[in-house]
Amino acid sequence: MIQSKAGIRYFFGFILFLLINSTFIFADDISLKTEIDKAFMTIGDKVHFKITASHPKNIQILNFDMSIALSDFEVKEIKDFSIEEKGLIQEGREAILTNFTLGEYVIRPVQVQYRDTKGETKTIQSHQLYLTVQSTNQKMDPASDIRGIKGVLNIKTSPWIWIVPTVILMTVILSLLIRHYLVKRSFLGAGKEESLLSPSDEAFRALAELELTDWLKRNEFKRYFFRLSEIVRKYLERRYQMPALESTTSEVSRSLSRIKEQCNPENTKSIVDLLEFCDLVKFAKYIPSPIEMVHKNKQAKAIVEKTKEIPAENVQSESEKQFPGEEKKL
Repeated sequence: MIQSKAGIRYFFGFILFLLINSTFIFADDISLKTEIDKAFMTIGDKVHFKITASHPKNIQILNFDMSIALSDFEVKEIKDFSIEEKGLIQEGREAILTNFTLGEYVIRPVQVQYRDTKGETKTIQSHQLYLTVQSTNQKMDPASDIRGIKGVLNIKTSPWIWIVPTVILMTVILSLLIRHYLVKRSFLGAGKEESLLSPSDEAFRALAELELTDWLKRNEFKRYFFRLSEIVRKYLERRYQMPALESTTSEVSRSLSRIKEQCNPENTKSIVDLLEFCDLVKFAKYIPSPIEMVHKNKQAKAIVEKTKEIPAENVQSESEKQFPGEEKKL
């Protein structure tokens, strides 16, 4: 009898785990399922997070925005998947997460952008999930790690101990003010020069300067991809007169979808893919591989090359080629 009662408790506990750590969202003909393989983890342990979108073939998934959802975790690995099952497309994204800080965390809703059967772009978001990071020693009192504050030591000091640091501090402040003045002057001069550049020329120059930095060698991935995203967004603002620097990736995607005659869907998908990757590195602590770094640099250059503006003289020469027999009217 005892064994049967214990078995019943384990069964209902397992059902409760599935209900808490696996949630479903339905909208139109698309459904979202988010799940994690455990609700409790120890420091440094790995957790598998998975989001799956189930939809008919005539619905297209545009992107999964996980940058905010996973911002409290370190992303060790992330990969996409897509299969067909019972006439429906099952596609999504899997991520391996870890955390080194005790506490209770929330995996925030994932924003999923898709195009419905009418060609309209819509957004659906998943439910949030809960995850607790525990100590490896459950019996240890967390407060035992905090030591009491020591008393103040009475140390006899000489006035020179204060005079010397004060002089050094004033010297540093003065040098910083001078440096700021010189940098501001050079920046104003560079600003006049940059205003003469076209959006594509400015972007190509900024990308070349980015590649000359040693940020990747120093493992400053977040700094590098923040600058890469900034360059592409500034190019989009100048090229298409649209707000991009202060917009989210989803907002940029919607803005580009409204100007299909200027930026075709293939280029839009490449732009969104690059910005989404930069968001993962910036906000989800994703560490890119060397192959991904090289690919994303080439992708940024290709985006500028494919979407750059056509000079006016080239447009005129093309029209002359189309109508070679016509003469200019006086």
